[in-house]
Amino acid sequence: MERKIAPDLLKWGQTPDSLPLLVYGARQVGKTYSIREFGKENYEKVVEINFEDEPAISAFFKHSLKPAEIIKHLEDYTHQKIDQEKTLIFFDEIQKCPPALTSLKYFADEIEHGVSRYRIVSAGSLLGVTTKREQKSEKSTQPVGKTEQLFVYPMDFEEFLWACDKKWLAQEIRKHFTGNQTLDDVWHAMALDYYQKFLVVGGMPRVVKQYLQSSDYRSAQSSIINDYIADISKHTEAVMGMRTIDTYASIPAQLGREEKNKKFVYSRIKKGARSDDYSDSIIWLIQAKLAICAFKTQIGNQPPGSTEDKSSFKLYLSDTGLLCNQLRVDLNNLGVYDNKSWGAITENYVACALQNTHKTLYRTLNYWKSSERAESSEVDFLISTSAGATPIEVKSGLNTKSQSLNAFIGKYHPALAYRVSAKNFGYFPKSNLKAIPLYAVFCIN
Repeated sequence: MERKIAPDLLKWGQTPDSLPLLVYGARQVGKTYSIREFGKENYEKVVEINFEDEPAISAFFKHSLKPAEIIKHLEDYTHQKIDQEKTLIFFDEIQKCPPALTSLKYFADEIEHGVSRYRIVSAGSLLGVTTKREQKSEKSTQPVGKTEQLFVYPMDFEEFLWACDKKWLAQEIRKHFTGNQTLDDVWHAMALDYYQKFLVVGGMPRVVKQYLQSSDYRSAQSSIINDYIADISKHTEAVMGMRTIDTYASIPAQLGREEKNKKFVYSRIKKGARSDDYSDSIIWLIQAKLAICAFKTQIGNQPPGSTEDKSSFKLYLSDTGLLCNQLRVDLNNLGVYDNKSWGAITENYVACALQNTHKTLYRTLNYWKSSERAESSEVDFLISTSAGATPIEVKSGLNTKSQSLNAFIGKYHPALAYRVSAKNFGYFPKSNLKAIPLYAVFCIN
């Protein structure tokens, strides 16, 4: 399947003095597949080492971190000659071998001084999370400033359309988003139909593939959730592991509750839960890219990240398909539930789309709330664009009345505001309001 990371990998490969590349992302988002495809299309050979499947190789890096010695060991082990220009070296699950992560610094030093130019891509499902503990035990360090980074997230709706052989529809959506022109009614209905399928299937490549081949996607989703739970147990200490699992499991229920304000509440994880005990678990889930965090801000005319309230936040799952799986929502019953359930799933979908634009390991979203009062105005997301602080109001259906968005616009007069709903494209210049359909959120940058 075509992925948006492909052009970024190609750009890295075509830059002569590129430093070693680290590819971050949660398990099963498509890191390994994308790197293998890039290697096959652009190099004569790909030497792939998986430190999880081949732990014995880690011994090579404990004896020496000199690039020449590491290359010699890899050539002997794989029975392949490594050419600096024609061979791609791929270290997969590199977090399992902290010294290999450290070795990237020495490869980078040689590139910077013109000594050698080995092409190395490394990937890991829990990079930046598990390595903290493992490196401490092995006296290993992150190669700060000595690597380039790329981030892979679950497929967004545009990539889903590509996989469904509807690239032309994605192009039409982008064109009408840019031109503020309504999409033909037939294509609008078709795009909404695919959007609803995407809500339930989600963007995990394995799930999308299974859905396209057999329409069976639930078993693949359940398997991924089980893998995530296993990872939490494996890579955290016992008490924190149980707390992190409980926190992860509570997110769907917290999103789906009836209150308008979906603020994350610790006591809803389990009775007596406190922030002192569970805050580390939340940070772990965010860094592992299993959850998305949106902090509250009460100021709408400054950069959202500078005014956020760390004590008040919402949590979303990293994939809407996994959310629907845990809420027991599928393609057969999606239309049965009321607007509250629809609203929670839709809001999570937008959070995923916005998160996909982030290129840092620990990055959060924001939402706006006018005051602490329960009945106060609240806008679902507040992002920073070239137009400044930009509010995004999310509606799951055709009802687009929004007192909260109107209140924000009336108070701050933003240069741009988004209203997302099931309606077609539109633009309202008096309020600088850009109305876009739910299926066009991937166009927001």
